[in-house]
Amino acid sequence: MITDERLNEIRERCEAATRGSWSAMPRMDHLSREVKPGIWSDSWGFLGWFDHGEGAGADAEFVAHARQDVPALLDEVERLRGGAAGQALEHGQALEHMQETHYWCELCKTWVECSEWVGDADTGFCVDCYEHAPYQCEHCTYRTYEPRDFPEGCPECDGKFVPREENNDA
Repeated sequence: MITDERLNEIRERCEAATRGSWSAMPRMDHLSREVKPGIWSDSWGFLGWFDHGEGAGADAEFVAHARQDVPALLDEVERLRGGAAGQALEHGQALEHMQETHYWCELCKTWVECSEWVGDADTGFCVDCYEHAPYQCEHCTYRTYEPRDFPEGCPECDGKFVPREENNDA
């Protein structure tokens, strides 16, 4: 991933370069009397020759187009990062709201409205899972999936948890 610092360095180089559109054009080099690819700026004129062999023309095209391409790419990265940050913020706010108005049921792996929740936030269940809990207090209607979660007994009456089929109230 490119850091913001690296993107700023690239943007600074773009802003420091000769302004305007650049183009690659073959021209006569009057010193060597050869036609060579060169870089031209509409605001400055001739910027330099490319005479590095067979790839010189492609190199000149690449450099000339970089003047327009690199700033466009930087703008697109900035736009996409802003969008991703905005989406992450919205997602974070939605999750925060969900946690204020719902509970997460570990058994059925769903968010459940507070009105559909039985028990406290840490040891409770959604109503559907609660209905199917295999253990119930021997003295009241409190149910659980894990009696080990309540070593002192039922949180409502201190009774012992027994399998529901053994409890007459089930």
